[in-house]
Amino acid sequence: MSGKLSFRKLDFACSLAFLSYAGSAVFLPVCLVVLIEEFQTGFAMGGTLEVVRTSALVLSLVASGFIAARLGKVSSLAAGLVSIGVGMLLFSVAPSLTPLMFSAFLMGLGAGIVEALVNPVVQDQHPEGSGRYLNFVNAFWSVGVLLSTLITGDLLHRELSWRPIAMGFAALSILSGLALWCMREEDKTARVKSAAVLQAKRTIVKHPAFGSFVVMMFLAGFVEGGLTFWSASFVQLQFETGPRAGGFAIAAFSGGMILGRLSWGTLVPQHHLIRSLFWSAFMGIVPCILIPFAPGALLCYGLLFLAGCAMAPFWPTLQSVAAESMDVDATSLFILLSCAGIPGFAAAAWLVGILTDSYGIVAGIWLIPLGMALLATLLRVQKAS
Repeated sequence: MSGKLSFRKLDFACSLAFLSYAGSAVFLPVCLVVLIEEFQTGFAMGGTLEVVRTSALVLSLVASGFIAARLGKVSSLAAGLVSIGVGMLLFSVAPSLTPLMFSAFLMGLGAGIVEALVNPVVQDQHPEGSGRYLNFVNAFWSVGVLLSTLITGDLLHRELSWRPIAMGFAALSILSGLALWCMREEDKTARVKSAAVLQAKRTIVKHPAFGSFVVMMFLAGFVEGGLTFWSASFVQLQFETGPRAGGFAIAAFSGGMILGRLSWGTLVPQHHLIRSLFWSAFMGIVPCILIPFAPGALLCYGLLFLAGCAMAPFWPTLQSVAAESMDVDATSLFILLSCAGIPGFAAAAWLVGILTDSYGIVAGIWLIPLGMALLATLLRVQKAS
């Protein structure tokens, strides 16, 4: 039996943080076609904005361990959410591409702190069997993606400007940050010196298993990022539909992610995680291959849902397996692994955009099953070792 789950206050606070963070992360892909028309640029612009956001995200990811050592994880999370909200607010009033880039950079700085510290807070609350709790809390990332894309797509379909929508997401992030700030006393983790944080990171980097987890996290971020960022544009371009249909595409993918993560949190015990990850990746190759051949939007939604179910456990479960198999500081490990996963997410946004400009959206989407196949191969090797 997998045992009964027992949630705590910070579990719910971290779920809210993921919900808010997701809205800011998927706003750009849902609005991408509209933004391209308004600013008269190509699809590579969307990938470039995501690279700018992700570059800032990686910078703050690297620094987040030192920030949390001084301020505490919960206080740092609150500051990160407020930074995302301020960036979204500036994004909503940007008159040209240069201010958009700056806003994306500021959003990325806040997102890196949130990305780095949510899972370590959950890990601290549940050091034994954290994989189930991590899958549950990470499901709220997908819930945020689902709700954000449906609401944004519908409002754009009703010809509401993207700017007030961005303001709404800004308000949600700021309010979520304030809520976490009010819960900062729940953070019982000890403050440590920067030298101790740096030493923990050195120990992790030297661990023989670290390299394989880095590559797997990169690929996990790549395949999830590819469909999160480009599924809306794929449906709009391939089937000549509007923003609402594009929102449904991301919603279908996110719905699969939600079901997958909640199922893993409920049904999959800790000692079966790595074997189950391999089969999830292996079986997920099929819907990813079929997506470019979908004859209509409805079937495409179904394939995106199945792909979401398959990809759902990758990110949180790989972190949990790594923490269990490597006797190192879990917070520093999670941060370093996120430093591998986030560039994978951004690489998909950028590379698919380049291929789309040159050869069409179908050519770009073909990168996703390739990434799934590589991840399944590495998981097979990890399972056998």
